[in-house]
Amino acid sequence: MNRLVGIILAENDRMVAASLAVVAFVQQYARIAKVPYDFIVAVGPNHAKIAERWLIYGAENVYLVEGPERLHTSTQSIAKASATVVPEFKSSFAGPGTRFGTEVLAAVAGTLGLPMLSSVRAVEESDNNVAFHTITGNKRNVFQVSPDGAVFSIDPTSFGAPRTVGKESVVKQVAFAPKQLEAGPVLIETAPMEEKPRDLATARVVVAGGRALGDAASFGSLVGGLAKKLGGVPAATGAAVQMGIAPSDILVGQTGQTVSPDLYIAAGVSGSDQHTGGMSRSRVIVAINNNPNAAIFRMADYGLVADVHQALRELIEKL
Repeated sequence: MNRLVGIILAENDRMVAASLAVVAFVQQYARIAKVPYDFIVAVGPNHAKIAERWLIYGAENVYLVEGPERLHTSTQSIAKASATVVPEFKSSFAGPGTRFGTEVLAAVAGTLGLPMLSSVRAVEESDNNVAFHTITGNKRNVFQVSPDGAVFSIDPTSFGAPRTVGKESVVKQVAFAPKQLEAGPVLIETAPMEEKPRDLATARVVVAGGRALGDAASFGSLVGGLAKKLGGVPAATGAAVQMGIAPSDILVGQTGQTVSPDLYIAAGVSGSDQHTGGMSRSRVIVAINNNPNAAIFRMADYGLVADVHQALRELIEKL
């Protein structure tokens, strides 16, 4: 590898936060590997000014990929841009490990024929090489990658703020029209979903339910209902998933996803290490449990000793 490229997806505030983790990773990796780096900033139509905020982080170039008129930037256009902006270099690419970010990175890896390493949580120098840390279940994994390049999905919660650099980057426009995307579908319209997608990594509010919810219907109406009222995303403990009352794709914990929302409501959650290991970085934690000695209360900012069914119903009614 002789160049590093960070893919910036900057559609909203939470995506910006996830992309700042990508910038911090790129800066650390570039310093260890002693290589220059660029950014690809992907935005929707008429949002070129978004690129300006990414000029202060030391990239040599900021490639602006702006969706064509009436279109949003698609995974295919970003992958095509990644394949063409630095064709003379062997490059590695990094992007946010969010739902959309992972789709983009998979398209980049497929387009360029590069291996992909998901949920990178740390990067360090190791025996004159670079080592990457990921988590699988309750195990920490350490990887090294080929110098020919790789694609990295970056955990949004694991890297600090990037450092600013005095010299600003050079902006280069990468324009795409629909006819240039012959290899894949062209996105011509998007519309709000009635139900928010389950992207736990970027959610501001997460409502998590445990085994105390009892059944799938109660979990959906109470945990899902409160999450919808608050504009948030539902989550589940391992026990709730094992009981079959919640789907595995919303599992939070050491064997699931790691989250750091502004507000985390733990409803009927006991507070086992397996679960709290995935949500301990939440800004404000609210616990609801009928057991006053439940471990979750020891880390909660606010606690309510009450029946979780009654408490959630009342919250939903009052919001």
